[in-house]
Amino acid sequence: MKAGSTIAKLVPVRRTLPQKIFFTIVALTTLTLYYSGYRPVDFMKKSRLSFHKRPETSHLDCGRILRGDMAYIASVATHRPVLRSSEQISSCEEIRSRVVGSAPMKTLAFGVAYARIVYRDYEFLEDELRSSYHSQNYFCYSIDRKANKNFHSRIEKLASCLPNVLITADEYDVDGAGHNMNHAHYACMRLLVRKPGWGYVVLLQICFKFLVRERAK
Repeated sequence: MKAGSTIAKLVPVRRTLPQKIFFTIVALTTLTLYYSGYRPVDFMKKSRLSFHKRPETSHLDCGRILRGDMAYIASVATHRPVLRSSEQISSCEEIRSRVVGSAPMKTLAFGVAYARIVYRDYEFLEDELRSSYHSQNYFCYSIDRKANKNFHSRIEKLASCLPNVLITADEYDVDGAGHNMNHAHYACMRLLVRKPGWGYVVLLQICFKFLVRERAK
């Protein structure tokens, strides 16, 4: 070794299993969006969409995460914000502002109907509704019988504020083994079949399933 030279020793970074899973999901999502031709900045400019950040995550730069800034992602992973669930029932004006927004919507060749079994995590459901919302689409919720009173009230409020959100009158005890799942979906389909303009129906279960395509696709 020449005098005055130094050798930097590379030390492998050990990560926990949750961190590895987090990085894997982010990497796969980034690659999928990149190779599908999705560009977050261009999409935002074209659609003029606005997103309501929660107070706990208002400081996060989502663009850096979507662009694959691994140093920033590592910082976020080690200082993850804790989301506090709220049980407050919003007004119709607040709900429409979050879900519908002010951006114009292109006319679709046909709408899509969604039938989802729900029993908790209202805020996730509203976010998912916002990502798929279009005035030509229909969204039916079949509330699991074990859902608590506050959840019932929030879903009922949502349906009262948006004309294309429906709730089934019948409720069933649904579990992870699939008991009564067909009955719950069928109850939604009985309501949806009366609504015009949609071409396909998407059946969604209790677990956290969400769509990765924008509403027009």
